[in-house]
Amino acid sequence: EIKLTLADELALMSLKPDGRPRVQSLPLECGLAGAILAELALAQKVDVREKRLVVLDPTSGGHPGIDAILGQIVSEPKVRKPQWWVHKLRSKDLRLGVFESLVSRGLVTQETKKVLGIFPVHRYPEANGQPKAEISQLIEVALTGDECPERTAVLIALASATGSLKKAFPGADRKMVKAIVDGNWAGKAVKQVLDSIMAATTASIVATTAAVSVS
Repeated sequence: EIKLTLADELALMSLKPDGRPRVQSLPLECGLAGAILAELALAQKVDVREKRLVVLDPTSGGHPGIDAILGQIVSEPKVRKPQWWVHKLRSKDLRLGVFESLVSRGLVTQETKKVLGIFPVHRYPEANGQPKAEISQLIEVALTGDECPERTAVLIALASATGSLKKAFPGADRKMVKAIVDGNWAGKAVKQVLDSIMAATTASIVATTAAVSVS
């Protein structure tokens, strides 16, 4: 069985079957950063207290990439807000690293083409579509108003924030999506920290997208 992180799942949801991106890179990068923070929150490694991200458990969770980011949070001299962390972690390297991990596990392949003979553009066509199909099925069930596990609700919130949800599920009821994002699908303490991370991710997406459109 292939174990996927929230960042892996979000990355898969951001791709069309032919490997082209459904969404722009900047929102996805913010979403991936938020997904890693959410993963740490679900594992009870971090919490949000007085609007700042604090470490509860600095021990390894067994995933090198996520452990490295936990180490960054531990070693940061100041206690920072979730949005500061989303902005700091968001990067092209993070995005490419997540996709390279998917390539290494045989879920997608990588094709690189050059636009205008200069700029490399990556595509990631499906190689093993089963994990993505299973994720999509969980999301479809949740969007019908049936059951929505904690992780699926977080993924829906992240995919909605980055814009990939409405591209992947164009018929999804927006009221249902909002009900899932706002719903009581997790324990109160976990929900509060995840809400803070989602708000930080959405704010970072808005800020980075606005900065690009102005420049």
